[in-house]
Amino acid sequence: MADGGMVTLTGAHATRYNARPDIVYLPFDEERSLRWGLVWRTEVENDLIRGLVETVWSVGTARL
Repeated sequence: MADGGMVTLTGAHATRYNARPDIVYLPFDEERSLRWGLVWRTEVENDLIRGLVETVWSVGTARL
């Protein structure tokens, strides 16, 4: 935007976990769900990261 502002889509949970007085969250009435995934740099992969991935896979998907 010309005035230095910006627009981005984010999940409704952002209003709870990232509340800031300088950001305005407006509802967007669409019935689409957000998809999240794990991403990491393979050159830093280690046992902790592999353990997290295994745990996430075992839990499966969830709707927020």
